[in-house]
Order: sequence, then structure tokens, then C-alpha cells
Amino acid sequence: MADINGDGKLDLVGFDATELGTGDATFRAPVSIPNTRGICPAVADFNGDGKLDLAIPSQNGVSLLFGNGNGTFQAPATNQLGIDMSTLGSGSLLAADFNGDGNPDLFVKQTQIVGTILLNGGNGRFSYGGAASYPFPGLSDFFLGDFNADGRTDVVSVGFRGGSQFFASIALAGPHGTLPLPRAYFIRADDGLTLSLAAGDFNSDGKLDLAAVTNSVFFNTGELNVLLARRSGIFPPPLSSVTGDGGTNFVATADLNHDGKLDLVMASGGREFTSGSVNVRL
Repeated sequence: MADINGDGKLDLVGFDATELGTGDATFRAPVSIPNTRGICPAVADFNGDGKLDLAIPSQNGVSLLFGNGNGTFQAPATNQLGIDMSTLGSGSLLAADFNGDGNPDLFVKQTQIVGTILLNGGNGRFSYGGAASYPFPGLSDFFLGDFNADGRTDVVSVGFRGGSQFFASIALAGPHGTLPLPRAYFIRADDGLTLSLAAGDFNSDGKLDLAAVTNSVFFNTGELNVLLARRSGIFPPPLSSVTGDGGTNFVATADLNHDGKLDLVMASGGREFTSGSVNVRL
């Protein structure tokens, strides 16, 4: 969701169409956008004109649809990068500033183990020389945020790594938009799998914390792991608790009871995914 026409009302941006919001929880008729890849566009002002644009993966790179400021977009301008991004999965393209220059760059989940950063030259142009790929073992889910408050966007992923170890891996962005090897945080040493991640300031200290959910195949239980951040972007051992349901596969955060504190919502498929449940932690 984003305000693509600048009227102060949130609009919907899907993989093949946009819908302008009316402000009363309804939307106008869909307007098609030229995207056949089945991947939702990344939304940001890529050329610095104050209007939101769309970035869409293409067969040879990234196509930019520059916004006109009224909810419509110009014809696609393709950045030929020499890398095929047409087979990416859903939610695999996100915009963020990785080198601290004020221009939105792109993070691309190319495969299950590789993430690529494309640096923006400042006018919505991305070049092959501005692309660098980094290993993220088990990139099942990822989140972007400035976890050490240095003005650059960092990357956190969760997933599975050999040896039955379950972890969140965090790469703190360095100068020029580079990423060091991710630092791994072990969450479980069991038979489960870390499936989803949420980030937010859970203890109101001004730092981004992490919440990850895993589920145990053998014991049919889910587990919530909360990692409270320090200023350096380093996390102490997680705080763990059982969620109650096996098949726990999603976590999200919001202030559900409007008390100024972030709450957690976990979704579960139930035993052998024959039923479902929602677990709320205030």
C-alpha cells in the first residue's frame, strides 16, 4: 500500500494493477500496469522528483515506471543489468537506502540463498556495476531495517541451515551499500523450521527488535523467539516461549489494543494443516 497520487489516502499496488483509495476503506476501479512477472512492484521515488515510482523485475534487469503524481505512470524504462530476475518469487523486490545517500536502492531475493543489492545512481538508473550479491543461507523470509542506527539499511533473514540449527542471520550494511557476512543467531536446536519474521520496537527503547516463529514437526508445537536489540545492532540470546500450535508459520506486529505498545499476532495451520488458528500476544 502507498499513496501513489498524493491525496493523503492509501492506495493498493498489486502485481498487475493499482487501485486508488477513496478514504472510506473502498477503492476505485483497478488500473492495469505492464507487469507479467507475478511479483508486486517495489514502490519509492527512484528519480527524486517527489512522485512515487514502481520498480518491476524484468528478464534482463529492472523496469522503472516513473510516476506522474496522479496515480498514473509513464511507459517502462528498463535497466539492462545482465541478470535475469524474471523468475523471482512473490515479495522478492524491496526498496531501501543501503548506502546512506538518500536515494532508494533495491534489495532482490534472487534465490533461496542469494540476495542482491542494486544501488540507485540518484536518477532512477541502476547499473550492472552497482549490483552486488550476498549469501543468505535459508532466505525463507527477510526484513529490512536500520538495526544499528547508522543511517544505512540492514538485512535480516530467517530460515534453515544444516545441522538442525534454527537461526536469524543479520547483515549490517557497511559504507557504499556493501553487506558483510551475516551474523547468525541460533534460535532452536530441534526438528523445527524458522518460517517468519517481524521487526519492531517491542520494549520501547528506540531500537528495532526481532520476533521469529518456528514450528516443531515431531512435537507439533510452535515457538516464538524475541531478540531485543542493542545499539550496536548485536542481539543477545532470544527470549523463547511456546505459541501452542504446530504449523505456526507467520508472525506480524501491530498495536492491537491502542496502548502504545506493539503486540504480536501468529498464524498457524494447525495439526497437519487441517485447521487453523490465530494466537495473539499483547
